[in-house]
Amino acid sequence: MINSTLAYVLFSRPQGETSLWLSLLTETNGRLSLIYKGGIKKCHDCRSFQAYQLQWTNNRQQDLSLIHISQG
Repeated sequence: MINSTLAYVLFSRPQGETSLWLSLLTETNGRLSLIYKGGIKKCHDCRSFQAYQLQWTNNRQQDLSLIHISQG
């Protein structure tokens, strides 16, 4: 199931070589922590405390994975 919401990036940090671990505050789901695969290249200008429109999903291991992020 794909979810879409407005969110604020609280912080981000590298996860492995290409992914980002993001902590977000969302409009509909409160605080979320998720992995953005390939996020280092795709979201190199993501700044903390900025609004973004997100699309994310649960994968098989019940981890949250970000599919798309754009300036909110």
